Amino acid sequence: MMNGQKRSKAAVPILSAVEFAQGAQLGSLRYAQESVLQPGELASQLSNALRRSPVAIVFGGFGEAWPDLNVICGALAAVAPTEKVRLRWMQNGQQQRFGAQVMAGGLSVYVVPNDPNAAPQMLRHIALDQANLNEAPRKKKSKFRVATAIILVVALITAVASGGWLIDFRLETGRNQGVNDSVTEQFRRDLQAETPADDEGPPQRLGRFNGLYADNNDTRGWLNIPAAGVDLPVVQGRDNEHYLYHDFTGRFTRFGSIFICKDNDITPGQMCDNISVYGHNTRNGSMFGRLSRFRDAGFFRQNPTFTFTTLYEELSYVIFAVFVTNANPAQDNGNFFEYRETNLEPEQFYALIEDIRARSMINSGVDVEHGDMLLSLTTCEGDFRDARLVVFARQIRPGEEVDVSGATAVRDFRRPAAMRR
Repeated sequence: MMNGQKRSKAAVPILSAVEFAQGAQLGSLRYAQESVLQPGELASQLSNALRRSPVAIVFGGFGEAWPDLNVICGALAAVAPTEKVRLRWMQNGQQQRFGAQVMAGGLSVYVVPNDPNAAPQMLRHIALDQANLNEAPRKKKSKFRVATAIILVVALITAVASGGWLIDFRLETGRNQGVNDSVTEQFRRDLQAETPADDEGPPQRLGRFNGLYADNNDTRGWLNIPAAGVDLPVVQGRDNEHYLYHDFTGRFTRFGSIFICKDNDITPGQMCDNISVYGHNTRNGSMFGRLSRFRDAGFFRQNPTFTFTTLYEELSYVIFAVFVTNANPAQDNGNFFEYRETNLEPEQFYALIEDIRARSMINSGVDVEHGDMLLSLTTCEGDFRDARLVVFARQIRPGEEVDVSGATAVRDFRRPAAMRR
């Protein structure tokens, strides 16, 4: 992995609400893909904006979810040095942050993340928040001007931001596809040049991974699920957060990577008996964006198998369950289904399989025995907030012929409380 590669930052636009309403140019919103705004520049621009207006809005630049809050607090303290700077997070009903307000001396800086879902919500909140300020009667006229200005800003910025995010999404989609194409080309080239591994001695890394492993030693294998359009490398980070928003080259991207749980071992002889693989459910169908197809029993009957090639061997799997679960216990009456446990004793193993089958929306007819090696594919799903779609499979046994022709849909499967029937 190119660990030394620096992630480019984009300009962080600052808008003085009152000044904007009085005729500031839309050009002050800079959605330049490679433009860089250093912390010092951000502090300087923000301080100038606050000297002209009691309200300013700072948007996260492309590639950065949040602007630098420390810099913003410092800029506010410079304008109101005798006042205590306070930070207030804006949260929705699920306690998820969708914005922040930094305050000092009657001044407010609203911080909006680079998230097309969160920003409109935050902008609406700014308008309401400013309109409901409990100011002294002599400031009512000023309050009305600020609230009116904010409302105008909300409408104008929402339009500009929507266009900017659309352009950015398309550009990032192209970049992500370019990375995937390059990695795939390298993998295919090394696969053609691969020589048979020596069966003597310790397991050897397959030659098809020579180039990928040299570029990124977090490489752990290759996942091929033709029916879901997945044909990508699998990586493993030191935590389960990094590859949520970084591609194979280490660059920040909302598409992330396909990765396995940090605690899973795929070394021959120490192979984890329940591998957990994660990927984003993307709108363009990349990564695990088409995994939900397996919810349909008819589709499953036609596409029950896939391969996961580790650094050392090619393994084939057959799917035996597909279910939706919750990542937030509050959405299932405080319950959380932990399906990623490893090294289970027989009694625990069969209890887990029974629970998985009870939740599955398909009756696959595939038997599972203690000693079978399991693998789950997990992604977000739209049934409810924090929903997760999980596709469970086991390794195909030597000489086994897979037959799922009798697979059927299940209607009365175990659902989280937040999932509608």
